[in-house]
Amino acid sequence: MAGPDFAAGHPRVPADVADVVDASRLDTTARHSTEGQPEPTGVQRPAGGRPERLAEPQPLRSLDTAMARLGMVAWALGVVSLAAGHQARAEGEPARGWDGRVFLSIDGGYRGASGSFGYRDTQTVFQEEASAQATFVRRGAPALEFAVGLRLWRNLGIGAALSALHEDQPTALRITVPHPVFFNRPATGSATDSSSHNELALHLQAVLIAPVGRRLRVGLFGGPSRFWLHQQMVADAELAPTLLSDSSFTLSLPKLRGDTANPSAWGFHAGADLTFRISKRVGIGGLVRYSHATTHLANALTARRGGDAGTTVPMTLGGLQVTGGLKFWP
Repeated sequence: MAGPDFAAGHPRVPADVADVVDASRLDTTARHSTEGQPEPTGVQRPAGGRPERLAEPQPLRSLDTAMARLGMVAWALGVVSLAAGHQARAEGEPARGWDGRVFLSIDGGYRGASGSFGYRDTQTVFQEEASAQATFVRRGAPALEFAVGLRLWRNLGIGAALSALHEDQPTALRITVPHPVFFNRPATGSATDSSSHNELALHLQAVLIAPVGRRLRVGLFGGPSRFWLHQQMVADAELAPTLLSDSSFTLSLPKLRGDTANPSAWGFHAGADLTFRISKRVGIGGLVRYSHATTHLANALTARRGGDAGTTVPMTLGGLQVTGGLKFWP
């Protein structure tokens, strides 16, 4: 069904509002004044209950493919790093703060996020404006990261880090529909749920590592970042309008319908880490990284109603990430 599913049509409802109000639940032909006109027939209120969850997204082949390719890249970088490390030890090359030619690390932590984003759609119904507003709240989530680095000259090197994040975002949909009989007496219905938000990022970085004392190492890094996003969107809703015999009009949303968006974007990152070496080849430490990118998502409400995906809303990717874990010098 096209559009915010304000409901199915009915022969007794004018064609211009057939996609907006469930006429099978409303016994009225058009707007009219109360003078000399019969009162509308009452209709039973539909059964209540919590709105059904958003439809599960279809398998995300594009994201799965990206993850598989990035996994192969990370694996290849690890193999190259291991080979370079063995060669460096064979040649007896000094470490210069790197404690070896290469390093591998795995970290877990938290990436913060705050604020919200959303989108809306409007259309004319019963000679007044009907509207739908979807809102998503960002709260941050746990993050996992794998990184490799290769020293090139003195304290300078290059590296790559692959990070992943999954977040369940509180989601709300609010819809307002004009009264089918009287002006300026709209009904508003709302529903809440959660939406899946998954980010995968590949950080390409220049790395500077310097020794601070015998066991402590400080690192600085930065460079471009590529983000892949899987975002569940609110695209539609099943409405249950009720017009009672006393002319009161109510609206409920028993079911939300979801869609998915899978954009990607380039951005940047920068950060620092601190590592304490606990043995010749193993260290523990912490890392702080700030990353940023902006992508644009199609307005799912507008796209579902009229097939117009040209209206977009911006979304910020990345954020401040704090992690801790292990670092290895093979």
